[in-house]
Amino acid sequence: MLVSPIILAQTSPLLASPASLAHYDAGGHDLAAEFMARAVVVSERTVGLDNPLTIHNYLNLALYEHARGNTLLALRLMRRAMDLWRLISSPDHPDLATAHNNIGVIVI
Repeated sequence: MLVSPIILAQTSPLLASPASLAHYDAGGHDLAAEFMARAVVVSERTVGLDNPLTIHNYLNLALYEHARGNTLLALRLMRRAMDLWRLISSPDHPDLATAHNNIGVIVI
């Protein structure tokens, strides 16, 4: 039985992320954010909140929401990702520095 790539992208965080990136690169920021939001939910349920995949999905969703003009939502998502990084790693983790940098980009 063949499964639609759209169905797979909606149910797998590993596939939803590339699907959202493809839409983002093509200028489809709304679809990119929609796919990434699904990836966040699926990754939370499958690999957990304390998994780097989930945290990266939050970071990407924040950037996509910023591209859509939803700056406050983007900052809240970025804060969530940073809080999760702090739970699973040290305060000097490189991804935490990247998140701080991304907040600077969003705010400016």
